[in-house]
Amino acid sequence: MDRPQPIGQNDTFSRYSLGFDITESSIPVSSEESALGFMSVSLASGVRSNTSTTGSSMLSHASEIFTFQNTSALCDDLRSIITIPQMCDVMFLVGKEKVAVYGLKAILATRSRTFFKTLLSQHDCNKSDDVGVKGKFRLMSRLRRFVKGSRSRPSHALYSPSDTDHLTLTVPEFDPTIFRQLMEFIHTGDIELSVDNVIGMLNAADSYGVDDLRMACIQFLHRLLEFNTVFPLLATAQSHAHLPLTEIIIDQILNFIDSKAQTLLRLRNFEVLSKDAAVLVLSRRTLRATEAAKWDAALHWSRCHSSGRGGEVLRLTLKSFISVINFCDIPLRKLSQEILPLGFLQDDIIQQAFGHHNVSHSSAAEADVPCRRSLRKQQGSARLRQKFSVGRRRSDDSGFAVSMED
Repeated sequence: MDRPQPIGQNDTFSRYSLGFDITESSIPVSSEESALGFMSVSLASGVRSNTSTTGSSMLSHASEIFTFQNTSALCDDLRSIITIPQMCDVMFLVGKEKVAVYGLKAILATRSRTFFKTLLSQHDCNKSDDVGVKGKFRLMSRLRRFVKGSRSRPSHALYSPSDTDHLTLTVPEFDPTIFRQLMEFIHTGDIELSVDNVIGMLNAADSYGVDDLRMACIQFLHRLLEFNTVFPLLATAQSHAHLPLTEIIIDQILNFIDSKAQTLLRLRNFEVLSKDAAVLVLSRRTLRATEAAKWDAALHWSRCHSSGRGGEVLRLTLKSFISVINFCDIPLRKLSQEILPLGFLQDDIIQQAFGHHNVSHSSAAEADVPCRRSLRKQQGSARLRQKFSVGRRRSDDSGFAVSMED
């Protein structure tokens, strides 16, 4: 057999014709394939040969290796598999509602050391049960049902187990949505973390020994400790307060809020917190914010959660925050011109706050005349209300009130 002649000898990578080339003209290509970009293939192409400058060349019989990966399709297939109960062998009853979530033993045991121990122990228990007489009868009955069912279906049909054939485990502490996302990650290695699920996912990954997911959640939590997401993150943590790691996470969130409180309390997203969470933030002694900033945040939160329901509802909503704010440290001008006209403060709080400012602003140079006038007016109104209440208590049996003149 003659030695094949190189085509394009001066090229670095030459293509050799070995007598069975499939050229573009010899392959019938339909119009659809041509539109999709199908190209002609040369079975002899791709053999690499370095040519020398003297014109001599050597044919190398190097083997070609082509590695193809399609992990996205694999993830999609596995994600679909765990939604089909007949294709799975483990069933989890999750949450208080006992929602069914399915998985595959082999993948669960491979990806999680906790699942490996749990499934292995369950296998040992089932094996010991089958050793006894009852276990043998149970095994024979399952075999008869399988043989009987196989006669009525084609030989290539798959056996579809019922729910009683699944290994059933109960998971009462986790939310079904969080646990289903955990199953998807264990089977596919793919997950989308967000403010809404990262805390629950961290607890689930730590509980079941999924170390790579746990580290990813920790890194993502550090990124979420910033101005726009810290309050939504705290709101999410409150809903997972029963989980073991949540307390540590809440402490870290509150420490960050303490250090940036003066700026954070001015943000609109403070309103996403529940009442308990908002009161918890404003009541912390380590909060680095002025009392005026705390009042503004409390007033904004109360207005957002009582809008359109009347002033009395706003008064009752704001009442929970008044006890955690020290009005003595609020500037006199803001106290007299912005806070007191709202009429939400009790008389004893007003007198205590103004009494503090009377002492601290005794110098005439530091006194604010409009504030002083408002001070005297508010104090006079407070004394009048106090005298009126005393006069009503001293009313005689005939129903006539005692004179309140001095």
